[in-house]
Amino acid sequence: MRARLFATLVSLAVVAASAFDMPGKVIVVSDDNYPPYLFRGSDGTLRGIVKDKWELWSRKTGVPVEVRGTTWAAAQESVRKGEADVIEALDRTITGITDAASMRGFTIAAKEGSACADWLRAQHVESIRTYPDSERLVAAAGAGEVKLFCMDTLAAQYFLVKHGLAEEFRQSPVLYSAPFDWAVRHGRARLRDYLQVGFQRIDRAELAQIDAQWRGSVVAYPISTRYLMYLIAAGLAVLGFSSVILFRNHCLRRLVRGKSKELMRALESLKENTARAQYFATRDPLTDLPNRQLLRDRLALALARAQRRGRLVGVVLVDLDRFKAVNDTFGQEFGDRVLKMVAARLVECAGPGATVARVSGDEFVMILSRTSTEETSAVAASALARLCHPFDIDGQRVYCTASAGVVVFPGDGTTPAELLRNAAIAMDCAKENGRNNVQHYRPEMQDLAARRLALETELRGALERREFEVYYQARVALATGKISGFEALLRWRHPVQGLLGPSEFIPARPASRSARGRRSGSNRRRSR
Repeated sequence: MRARLFATLVSLAVVAASAFDMPGKVIVVSDDNYPPYLFRGSDGTLRGIVKDKWELWSRKTGVPVEVRGTTWAAAQESVRKGEADVIEALDRTITGITDAASMRGFTIAAKEGSACADWLRAQHVESIRTYPDSERLVAAAGAGEVKLFCMDTLAAQYFLVKHGLAEEFRQSPVLYSAPFDWAVRHGRARLRDYLQVGFQRIDRAELAQIDAQWRGSVVAYPISTRYLMYLIAAGLAVLGFSSVILFRNHCLRRLVRGKSKELMRALESLKENTARAQYFATRDPLTDLPNRQLLRDRLALALARAQRRGRLVGVVLVDLDRFKAVNDTFGQEFGDRVLKMVAARLVECAGPGATVARVSGDEFVMILSRTSTEETSAVAASALARLCHPFDIDGQRVYCTASAGVVVFPGDGTTPAELLRNAAIAMDCAKENGRNNVQHYRPEMQDLAARRLALETELRGALERREFEVYYQARVALATGKISGFEALLRWRHPVQGLLGPSEFIPARPASRSARGRRSGSNRRRSR
């Protein structure tokens, strides 16, 4: 549409019949957001090529010129209505991809009322989105609303740089050019001729100077021979200084390379020491088996893996029977060698993929993954049978037995702490059942352990509370039928559980040495 408008405005086919009156003032309108042609500075005043060019025309002709800035569509409308004399059309270049056909199927952005949109429609490119000014058009393209837009090269470069989009768009080859600089309303040919005469009075160099001021131009720097020699000397000085710096840097690099090797060796040594420290922090120093900390980590990992895959995990707690007697009889060093042999036998019984850990002086734990209750019991029984074989050390043969508690995840516990606690309860039950046997954990075992602990706690104050009673049972001689003596039987009248026999509270006595001594003395006194 703009191209047709310009062609109409400059057409000489229709000449106004009325006589031409010299205007008292020429009003020029154009797009005020189209740098470098016309735009507003930080103070709001109009600046650019259009402004300077028409001020120069005014000085040459003596006719005042008022340059007004508005949107491009409003500028065209003001000329049509006669509110302005001249519309500054500028020398605008339309760009695209390669040709009009290659743009079909894309949405092309153009400024509202521009010749670009009319030319695209004439080339049967119908998907066109218009914007009121060039800056909004570029901002919309940067926001991703359109992928292609049509605009003068200088204005496009200005707004792309302003919005930080210069690297996101590429300029296409020139597709169309409109060579008009300015135009008047159709029918005002004499005004056009008058304005043209004014421009003929302006030297082309003056107009070129205005363009160079706003568009920029190549600047030549003439250099004399003397300055050229100075530059060569300065270059040689810089080259010499650079050589010195390069040599110094080379020496520094060699020094740094040597120090770097030393540092790398130190780092490797530190890594090895750290790994060694971490290894020993999770290992038993005597048997080289995992310690309690590593046992808990591996057990937690095995439980998580078994829970995901729906498998069982068996835990066997093995405690040597009366191992203190071995240490007391043969010495600590001999006992340590026995413990090493015990660890080796348990590892052999557990098999590959299992974890055997030493958790205290004579306690060991085996973790069996991918197992069943029967297989866990079989491994525990095999371990106890293996430990019953004699230990031959330096010609000295000793025998050891062990007691074992067995638990299976998830039936006997779901956490490492719970499984180890229940395995210890089952192992204690094995000790009470005569040692050298395997006991599977049962929930009632925990109740018995809790009851035993409660009895031990209450037993400590039973003597002070005078809860013990002595019953005398007569001894009768069968030959004569006469009483030959008495047996003193100790009973504990528990305030809650009633009268308890020795079989119920005597097992709790080893935990209270002082109470045991007082009870023995009391028993002797009352017997007498």
